[in-house]
Amino acid sequence: MSDAKPAVSVRRSRRNPRLWISIDVRDGSFAWCRRDGGRHAVDDPAGAARRIATDVRRSSGDGGERTEPL
Repeated sequence: MSDAKPAVSVRRSRRNPRLWISIDVRDGSFAWCRRDGGRHAVDDPAGAARRIATDVRRSSGDGGERTEPL
C-alpha cells in the first residue's frame, strides 16, 4: 500500500519490477501499466482484477489466459 495515494503493488516475478495499481479519481478507474494504458472502471472490480491478472501473467511469461485465481 502507498501512503501518498490509494495504490497497491503486485510483484510480477523476481526478475520484473512491481506493478503499481492506483485509483484515478478524475475518471473513476483503476490504472496500471502506464505504457499500455491499462485502465478499468472502479465500478467493476472483478473485471479489473481479471484484466490485471492477465497482464501480470503475460509480463511474467505465463501466457495470460487462465480461469483459476492467481
